[in-house]
Amino acid sequence: MALKPNNSHNISEADANVIRMTERLRMQEVLQHPASAGRLELATRLLVETSLSGAEIASMLESAPKPAAASASAFFAAMNTEGGVDVNAPLSEGGAIDPKKARLAELEAATHAHNTLNGYVSREKARGVDVKAR
Repeated sequence: MALKPNNSHNISEADANVIRMTERLRMQEVLQHPASAGRLELATRLLVETSLSGAEIASMLESAPKPAAASASAFFAAMNTEGGVDVNAPLSEGGAIDPKKARLAELEAATHAHNTLNGYVSREKARGVDVKAR
């Protein structure tokens, strides 16, 4: 059996607007407070699940520890985005290695090896077109 909301409250439209505005000001007070920086999830949860005032929530946020940053180092952030460097790469390639081009070349070589091993041929060869003549 589902519970139904109690709609017996007679709230005028003006009172409903005052309630909405008060709640929006409470949310604005908390979310724009400097203590909510880095603790947005906790601030939102306290706003939604409690009836505490904005000042009370802000004081709770000030005493709450900030979550640890994932990686403060720019080096590690760049390494996570670009990926590792192949230590066996020839020195002639130097620092001009494009990871996307290298990965595409690796995939193309693996695909060609797989197709050759399994006896697959290209569409042109299957039609009898000499692709080497082009």
